[in-house]
Amino acid sequence: MNLQDYHNESRKSMGFNTHRFPTNQGYNLQQKKEMPEFLKENADYVTIAEKNILSLGKPDKKQPDKRYFRKLTSSKIRNILALVNQLYNKIVMQNEDLPETIVSEIRYLKLRLIYEAGREEDVENFCKVTGVIDALDFIGNSKARYIRYARYMEALVAYHKFYNSEKD
Repeated sequence: MNLQDYHNESRKSMGFNTHRFPTNQGYNLQQKKEMPEFLKENADYVTIAEKNILSLGKPDKKQPDKRYFRKLTSSKIRNILALVNQLYNKIVMQNEDLPETIVSEIRYLKLRLIYEAGREEDVENFCKVTGVIDALDFIGNSKARYIRYARYMEALVAYHKFYNSEKD
């Protein structure tokens, strides 16, 4: 094996092809995602939020109508809601089609949520189960979708607080 072949083999073993681009091993770069149900116009986002929150927690042995959410505290979810609401306050004053500056801020919100999810495993699980990160890809320049997204986020916080067996 010459040096070039060795170099190519080592790059492939690290998940790169011989042209210095990442390969699709382990994930699909062209993965098609569907719009989350709660963003659809006639969907009942409140019921969807309740179902998702209930799926995140384990039944509490002492209080069967409550859930135990491990390290997912109300304050962590409220911090996410605060990020969403900062943008919501700007969006409600806009016309139906959002300007590019606001669309850019929505993209930045996705980045912030990804960062928060990366910091804590329970927050990551919350984001995956509830779809709050992926949903941002479907908002585009639609004011109505962002308002629905923000209200869904509020419903998640409310149900988490209601079903949480821990007082935090």
